[in-house]
Amino acid sequence: MRGQNSNLPKKKTGRSAVAGGSVPSPLAPTTLTHKNKKKVGDTSAPGCAQCGHDITENVCALQCDRCKAPDVWKCIDCLGIPKESYDTLIDCKELYWLCSKCDSVISGGEQEMVKNDDRIVGLLEKLLDKFTSLEIRLNAKVDECEMYSLEQRITGLEMRMADDNVNDRMVAMERKYNKVEEIDRKLKELEGRLNNELDQNVGGNRTVEDLDKKEELDREQRKKNIIIYKLNEIDSEEAEDRRCGDSLQVYELCESMLKVPITEGDIAKTYRLGARESGKIRPLLVSFTDIDKKFEVFRKLNELKSANDKFRSISIAHDLTPRQREEVKKVYAEAKAKLEKEESEEKANGSTNGLGNRRIVVVGQLSGKPRAIIRDRK
Repeated sequence: MRGQNSNLPKKKTGRSAVAGGSVPSPLAPTTLTHKNKKKVGDTSAPGCAQCGHDITENVCALQCDRCKAPDVWKCIDCLGIPKESYDTLIDCKELYWLCSKCDSVISGGEQEMVKNDDRIVGLLEKLLDKFTSLEIRLNAKVDECEMYSLEQRITGLEMRMADDNVNDRMVAMERKYNKVEEIDRKLKELEGRLNNELDQNVGGNRTVEDLDKKEELDREQRKKNIIIYKLNEIDSEEAEDRRCGDSLQVYELCESMLKVPITEGDIAKTYRLGARESGKIRPLLVSFTDIDKKFEVFRKLNELKSANDKFRSISIAHDLTPRQREEVKKVYAEAKAKLEKEESEEKANGSTNGLGNRRIVVVGQLSGKPRAIIRDRK
């Protein structure tokens, strides 16, 4: 069959396939045709993993898109798939099928990561409670005997930490987080390439209606996001340090500079766009849980004129889809050409009043009908 390998999010279990809204895999799609099957009468032909029926070129069957093992073929009778549905699976590039073993491996990896996170967090919370209790009792000036007892308990606690290999486990968790960040970065790059390809290839097997639905879904997912440009990035090799640094800067920007009250629950996620490069400041995407909070930030952008050196050079924009960006770019280019023509005519007539003191602002970027406004610089 034609399918593609699945990522950890949005996978389907053993006997089904996924279409439409699945996240594209960064791996190349696999194409399985009847060339993979043996001819009728070939004794070396693989068999159905359930009923044992030989998988020959005349048999409709599916093979696992992840492991591609020769012993994981299943005929459509055992899968319960009609012939019409099988033909659809073969023709569609965005459907895949996993055997139960591969599905268990993928699901088990996610669950184990969550369990490890919970155990580490629980242990750290217990340690924090212990040290807080010790500090309170020390401030109360406990006697020397109690101090000695406390020291013994702390020593025992440190030994337990060493025995449990907490440091090693934290290092392992940090490595996992770094891998997750790398996977997220690659997914974003792949999404950008796919969006560009869809915009440039309207024809083919995809109809205009399908593209419009995808564009509508993409806009819905981006509508609560903003992108901050030229916001300094923390210089650290640790992904968690950079993530914490970005979050602190966003809170400082909103609270101190823009005077927008913000809590931890107001921000769904933050991450940098693009690959890390020396000397380059990557744009920071901030996703709010409430769209009203986003527009409150945009209403206060004038406060940046009086910002300190840390935030004075930054700019904030909507998270537009590739199609929206092209529309805004086109409107801006037309307005720029018009402005240059007007200034050229004014200069030829001997009028220099206002030359170079006007700027172009594109409004209505989210409406689908952006328009340019020429304003005097303040």
